[in-house]
Amino acid sequence: MSMTPPPVDPPAAVDPPAPVDPLAPRLALPPVRLAAPTGPPPEPRSLAGRALVSIALLAGVFVLSAVVVAALVGINVAVFAAGRIVPYLVIITLGVVVALVRGLVSAVRRPPDPTDEVEVPVDDEPELHAEVRRLAEASGTRPPDRIVVVREVNAYVSEFGPLLGLVSGRRTLGIGTPLLDGLDVTQLRSVLAHELGHLAGGDTRMGPLTYRTDQVLSRIITTLRNGIVARVFAWYWHLQRRVSSRVRRSQEVVADRAAVRVAGRQATADALRAVEVLAHVDGYVTSAYLAPLVESGHRPDDLTGGLRGVLADPPTVASIITTIDAARPAVDPLASHPPTPERIARIAELADEQPVAHDHRAARCLLRDPERWVVAAGEAWFASVTDSRPLRPVPWVAHAELVARVQQEARATEADAALARIGLAPGLPGVHAALTSGRDRELAASLVSGGWRTGADSERSVLLAAATIAVAARHAVAAGGHRWALSWASPVALQDASGRVVALGPLVDEAVAGRWDGLLAEVVPPAPGPSTPATGGSAEPVDPAGRSGANPGAAYPGAAYPGAPYPGAAYPGTANLGAAVGPPPPPVAPPMAAAPSLASPTPPVPPQPPFVATPEGGFVAELSGRVGRSTTIGVDLAGISLDGVAVAYDRIAHVRLALKAEQAAIGPSRQVNVRVELDTVEGARVAASARAAMSPGKADANLATFGFLWDLFSATCGVAHRVEIGERLARGEPVELAGLTVSSAGLTIGRRERQYPWSDVGDPVLQPPSILVPCGARVEQVGLDERDAYLLTALLPALRARFA
Repeated sequence: MSMTPPPVDPPAAVDPPAPVDPLAPRLALPPVRLAAPTGPPPEPRSLAGRALVSIALLAGVFVLSAVVVAALVGINVAVFAAGRIVPYLVIITLGVVVALVRGLVSAVRRPPDPTDEVEVPVDDEPELHAEVRRLAEASGTRPPDRIVVVREVNAYVSEFGPLLGLVSGRRTLGIGTPLLDGLDVTQLRSVLAHELGHLAGGDTRMGPLTYRTDQVLSRIITTLRNGIVARVFAWYWHLQRRVSSRVRRSQEVVADRAAVRVAGRQATADALRAVEVLAHVDGYVTSAYLAPLVESGHRPDDLTGGLRGVLADPPTVASIITTIDAARPAVDPLASHPPTPERIARIAELADEQPVAHDHRAARCLLRDPERWVVAAGEAWFASVTDSRPLRPVPWVAHAELVARVQQEARATEADAALARIGLAPGLPGVHAALTSGRDRELAASLVSGGWRTGADSERSVLLAAATIAVAARHAVAAGGHRWALSWASPVALQDASGRVVALGPLVDEAVAGRWDGLLAEVVPPAPGPSTPATGGSAEPVDPAGRSGANPGAAYPGAAYPGAPYPGAAYPGTANLGAAVGPPPPPVAPPMAAAPSLASPTPPVPPQPPFVATPEGGFVAELSGRVGRSTTIGVDLAGISLDGVAVAYDRIAHVRLALKAEQAAIGPSRQVNVRVELDTVEGARVAASARAAMSPGKADANLATFGFLWDLFSATCGVAHRVEIGERLARGEPVELAGLTVSSAGLTIGRRERQYPWSDVGDPVLQPPSILVPCGARVEQVGLDERDAYLLTALLPALRARFA
């Protein structure tokens, strides 16, 4: 059954793009500054040498497989000769043999052909084919058998022949259509000459060997899942990747030399820089505009309009370039390509062999009908990534109503829930009250408890700004005649009644810093005054402290905010991740006996899955445990049961929660283990462990279970514990908690008993497998498996507010 999307308001108008010069590239970058040439680089390895290395690495997989099977068989024979049979060992041996056979079979299969390639026949584009033949001749190789266009920001060559690729086969040259928009003719010649240089150097004939070695090792490791045997193959996979990556990086340098011979060093360097920028622009458009639009059940009627829209906005391109230069990742030793700056530096060492006339026309001038191939490649790519799902085509301007408005209204609703958990009015009045009465840390922690995460160092400021933007924009749309508008500078843009785009970001930054006049003047209609905004979303009375009559924490929102500190899961309910600790807020927190926590005494709703509802009104989850066993966790309003042993919440004296998460050796899988131990007031101990054997689904289930257990204990037994700790501190008694000594004066941490006053203690950061506590100039670590560590993330901010 297909559902018709609900009607939406007409999209806000957007200024038409400036006229495009058909003879100029859409991406205009200044030339890359090159140093004077220093001399010819060293000669590359011979093709025979590289072939020998590739064959040896692939053969090593077969040899290693034979050694592993022989060792396992020998162990079984020795055990059998001793008069014993170990079924578990026999099963492991058979499993390893099956995994190895499946992996080795995959080594001889031809890889599947890409589904997003669109072939460009020579009869339709003879000028392009003639240009490629000329470049192939200049590069010293025969031309490719076919030319295809693809949607990605890339150019490539492929060649799969018989005998595992050692014999030459059909050659394909792929050209990414974004290059036609972003490069000029000479720069595209440089890119194509680089790829044809791979053909001339025999790199494409070595590629299939490396590809098959990766595939066989990936299949073996994935099938074996975990254990000593998988780790042996993972070690060999890392060795193979290091060796082959080093060879491939040297091949890129050699191919760059071919590009310099054809197009000159300046055009080659400029092309590398332009391709890097184009890739980041395309990623920005895909993640910020296209993906959310697809998730809403729609698709753009012009797939290239997003990329071209950003390229037509120079400030946005300049911002993306600044981000590229400021956030370059560390050099990956397993990367197949050297970093762009390193490649440009290598190009600068080369001298032009002959003068090259630079053709500054747009690269699309090489095709008779470039728009035909741009559209065809975009449609083929879109069909491959969306599995040809039926989506309603809309213009790009509809993104404002279909995505931006929906997202911001949803975030405003979540912000209202966070305000309710700390007893404040919803909407702009509640955020204003929190930020002007010293309760900003409480609000940030409440947002985190609702699942808002960024993982940034300045997370508290980012979350407060996001919440302020959401409620302020909703207020402006409801009361001030504003509406959402498409902006390529930011997916979230607000437009007033006159069509002026409102820059909410700077106004919100000033509001978070304590200067509200600019934001209130923009989004609140003139009436009450600049410091008392009109209420939005609720008519509940607001007292002078900013608390509403709603029950704080009466409801637990289950939706997670996009973004999480660990791939694949969020940790809702795990308190404030503050930024660098600033001046302490005024002591406005209520007495500790009143339990100023963010949690509700009502248990949170478990995530489904892995939990499922029971007829009795509870929830139960069955998770993978030790080999051949499972772990059952059940929860209801009265208590929790671990593997059938029930413990009431009010009978839990202490809790230990342990999380071990690590990335698999290959692929997206993760190994995630969770353990929970409960000490009861009667002195008994109840425990359960969940293990994920490198299965993404099981790993996600374990991560969700860990986050839920953290919330569960915070919302049930944690409330009473915090009240008890507050009462003891009020009497002047120190408290031992999670390996720390907590007193009204501050914290004492570690074996050396470092002491920190509350004025130097910041909000704790949950960063599995530990909690980070900013203390002055240091960051102290507390293990998650410390007793009652789950109390820290909600207790320390309240203690700091009370005693600082």
